[in-house]
Amino acid sequence: MTPTPPRLALLFVARLLRGPIRAHVLGDLDALFHEQVRRRGIAAARAWYWKQVWRSVRYGFGSRRLPSIPAPGHNAMSLPFDVRLALRSLIRDPKFTIAVVTVLALGVGASSATYSIVRAVLLAPLPYDDPDRLVILWHDIPARDRSNWPLGTHDIADYRAAASLKGVAGVTPANAATILVDGNPTEVQTAAATVNLLDVLGVAPLLGGTFAAIDEAPVAQGSTPPPTRVMISHSLWRSAFGADSDVIGQLVQYPTFGVEVIGVLPPDFRLHLNPATSVVDDIDIWFPWQFDPTFRNTYILSTVARLAPGAGIEQAQAEVDGIVASQFDKYPVYGSAGVETRLEPMLVDLTRGVSSLVWTLFATAAALLAVACTNVAALVLLRISGRRAQLAVQMALGASRSALLRQLAAEAVLLATLGSVAGLGLATFAMRTFIALVPTDVPRLQSATVAGPVVAYGISIAFAITLLASIWATWRGTSARPLESLRQSASSDGHRHRRTQGSLVGAGVALSFTLLIGSAHMVETFVRVQSGDLGFLSEGVVTFKASPANLRSSTAEEHSEYLREFDEWLSTVPGAEVVGAISVLPLSGQPSASAYGTQEAVASGDESAFRVAEGRWVRPGYFEAVRSVLVEGRFINAEDQRSGAPVIVVDDLLAERHWPGQSALGRRIAHRFTSTTGELATAEIVGVVRHQHHYGVVAEDTETIYAASSHLGGNQARTWVVRTADPDSLLASIRNELASIEPETTLAEVQLLDELVKTARAPTRFATTLVAVFGAVGLVLAMAGLQSMLARVVGDRRREIGIRMALGSRPSRVVQLVAAESMLSVAFGLVGGALGGYLLTRYLASTLPEIQATSAAVYVAAAAAFLITASLASTTPLRAVLRVNPLEVTRAE
Repeated sequence: MTPTPPRLALLFVARLLRGPIRAHVLGDLDALFHEQVRRRGIAAARAWYWKQVWRSVRYGFGSRRLPSIPAPGHNAMSLPFDVRLALRSLIRDPKFTIAVVTVLALGVGASSATYSIVRAVLLAPLPYDDPDRLVILWHDIPARDRSNWPLGTHDIADYRAAASLKGVAGVTPANAATILVDGNPTEVQTAAATVNLLDVLGVAPLLGGTFAAIDEAPVAQGSTPPPTRVMISHSLWRSAFGADSDVIGQLVQYPTFGVEVIGVLPPDFRLHLNPATSVVDDIDIWFPWQFDPTFRNTYILSTVARLAPGAGIEQAQAEVDGIVASQFDKYPVYGSAGVETRLEPMLVDLTRGVSSLVWTLFATAAALLAVACTNVAALVLLRISGRRAQLAVQMALGASRSALLRQLAAEAVLLATLGSVAGLGLATFAMRTFIALVPTDVPRLQSATVAGPVVAYGISIAFAITLLASIWATWRGTSARPLESLRQSASSDGHRHRRTQGSLVGAGVALSFTLLIGSAHMVETFVRVQSGDLGFLSEGVVTFKASPANLRSSTAEEHSEYLREFDEWLSTVPGAEVVGAISVLPLSGQPSASAYGTQEAVASGDESAFRVAEGRWVRPGYFEAVRSVLVEGRFINAEDQRSGAPVIVVDDLLAERHWPGQSALGRRIAHRFTSTTGELATAEIVGVVRHQHHYGVVAEDTETIYAASSHLGGNQARTWVVRTADPDSLLASIRNELASIEPETTLAEVQLLDELVKTARAPTRFATTLVAVFGAVGLVLAMAGLQSMLARVVGDRRREIGIRMALGSRPSRVVQLVAAESMLSVAFGLVGGALGGYLLTRYLASTLPEIQATSAAVYVAAAAAFLITASLASTTPLRAVLRVNPLEVTRAE
C-alpha cells in the first residue's frame, strides 16, 4: 500500500490555501514526502510533514517567504547556503548530473587534447633567438614539376651576399653511425652543417665553442677526409661522457678513429626542420660541412637564414630573385630548368604537410564540442522546464527572480566544475593516446601538454556552456508572472520549450551526422590505403646499413670490392633467401633525383623539355628481394654490376609518360646522376618495373630511374635488403658471424621494411582513428539528446496520450504521433548534416589526397547507421507511451 501524508495535516494545508496555489503546494509537499519515505522511512517522513505544516502555520503561506520549501532567496547573502542547496538538488537528480558531467567531460576533454596539439605544433614559437626572423630557402623547378628542392653549397655561398640576410646556413640529411661507448658499439644520429649554423639560430653552446672558418675549408674533388672536430648533443654528453665538465678536447671514438669534441649543445637544443628534409631533431654529433666548390650536382642542403635588422621577407625575396637571375649565366641549367628560390618563415615551413591535418583534427573536435554544447543546453532546458511549476510557486511565495537565477547558477557552477575536472583528466589521458597514435614525423608533438592556456581553455568552455544554458533557461522559465505561469496549461508551455529543445537536438543531429560522414569516409580511405599497391612487398624484408671499418680510409675501388665481398658473404648467411641493396629505400622520403631527357629532348637541345626523376642505385637482387613486378624486359643483373654497363631500369610511370602504348626497351635517355660538371651521361633502358612509392602511400607522379651501383663508378647502394622467413634469427646470425670474422664492421639503421610502410600509413591511420572516435562519440551524444527530447515529449503529453487512448486510439497510432514531433528535428538535422558532411569531406580530401570526396556508398552507409542508432535510442521513451494508463489519467482529471 502506498504511504500517504497525515490526513489531518492535509486538511490543515487545504484550509490555509486558496486558489490554484493549493494544488501546486500540495503536489510539491507530496513529492518531497515520498522522497523522505524512500530515504528515511514512513515515521520520519510523517514527522517531517508535520514540521512543514507547523512552519506554514507559524509564518503563513501568504507571506513573501517560503518556509515549507526553502526558496533560493532564503538567506540570500549566504553563498554556502546556495552551494549546499545546489549540491542537494544535483544529488537528488543523479541521472541529470551524471549525464551533464559526462557530456561536458567528453566535449572538453576532446577539444582540450586537440588544442594542446595545435598549440604545441602550430602556435608555440620556435626555441631560438627572435624566431620570427628565421626563414627557410627552397628551390622550386616548375618546368620540371618539382618544389621544395634542397640547395647546393654554391647556392649558399651566393645567397650569403644578400644584404637583407644576416646569415645563411645549410644542413645535410641525418645519417646513422656507430661509435664506441665504454668499448660497446652504440648507434647515433649524425649530420653536417655549415660552420655558422648556431650563429644564424642564435644559440650558444653549453660548453666549449663552435666551429671555425677553417672547419669549412674546401676539399679536393672526390675526397672525403674524416672530420677532426665535432659538437655533441647534451644527451650524448651525459651518456657517453658522464656529463664530464672537462669533455672539451676529449675524443668521440669511432671503431677506427676518433674525433675531438669542441662543444656541447644546450639540453633543449633541437633543430626543428620539416620532416621532408630528413633532418631529425635529435642529432647526437654535428660535423662541419666540407665540400668541393666545383661539384655542382649535389643538392642536399636544407637552408636556414636570418633576416637582417629592418629587412622584411618580401625585401629578402626580391634580393634573392636578383641573385637567382644572375646565376643563369654561371649555371645555364638553372635557366633551362626555370629554377626559382623561395623564402618561407621557418615555423610555416616546419608545419608544412601537417598543419592541415592538425587543424582538421581540431575542427573535428570543435564539432564534437558543439554537439556536447547543444546536448548540455538541451538537458538543462529539459530540467528547468520540468521545474517551471516549482519556480512559479517560489516566485509567488516571495522568491525573487535574481535569487532563482543565482541558485540555478550555483548548480551550473558545480556542474561546470565537475565537468571541467573530468574533462581535463580525460584530456590528459587522451594526450597520451594521441601521442602514441600520431605519426612520428609530426614536429614538436612531444612537447604537447595539458597545462596553462589549455587548462584555461577547457575550464572556460565548461563554465560558458553550463552557465549560459542555465541562465537562459531560467530567464525564460521565470519570464511570466507567477500566477500566469500557474494558470498556463502544461501543454502550451511545454510546447514552447519542446520546440526550443527540438532545435537544439536538430543542431546536434546535424553536427553528429557531419562527423559520422567524415568518419565513414576516413574508414573507407584507410581500408583502401591498407590494401593499396605500393610497388613492392614489404613482408619478410630486413634492411640495414653496414659500416665497414675501412670505409673512410679506402679508395673507391677498394670500397667497391669490399661491398662485393660483403654481398657474397651475406648471401651465405643461414636464413637469407634473396640479398640486394639500394641507395635510398622506398617510402623513406629522402629525395635523390636528377634531371633526365629522352633522345628526342637531347636531339632538340631544349633542356626545358627535360624532367626530374628519382634516381636510385641498386645492386643485383634488390628487385627480387622486394618482389618488384617486372612489366617488361629484365632486372639489373650481376654482369651489369661487374661491367658498369650504361644500362638502366625505369618504372612504368616514366615509360607511359614518354612512350604510351609502346615498348620502352632499347630506348636511351640522358641523365646527370653523378656528373660533377653538369655533363649528360646516356644509358639504355633494359627493363620496366612497377612504380614504387617514395614519399607516401598517396599515388605519386614522379618517375624513377634505377641504375647499377657501379654505373659511372658509383658506390651509393649501401642499404641492404634481405628477404627472409625469420628476421630475428637472420639478424642474430649476421651479427654473430660479423663479430667472429670482422668485429669492427657494425650494422646501423636496422629495421623491417614493414616499419617504413606502417610509418607511411601512420597519418591516415591517425586521422582515421581520431575522426572515427569523434564521430562515434558525437553520434552517442546526439542520440542521448534525442532520447531526452522524446522522454520530455512523452512526459508533457501524458495527459493527451491518456485521453487519446481512452477515446479508442490505437497505441501504434499514438506512438507515431509522439515520434513525429522529434522526427522532424531529426530530418532537418540529417539534411544539414549531409551538407556539412560534404563540406567536411571536401576539406579532408584537400588535407589527405587519398580521400575520395564523393562516394555515394559512404553517404548511404552513414545514413543507415545513423537511422538505426536513432531508432534504438527512441525505443525506451516510445515504449513509455504504451505504459500510459488511460484510467489513471482520466481519474486524475
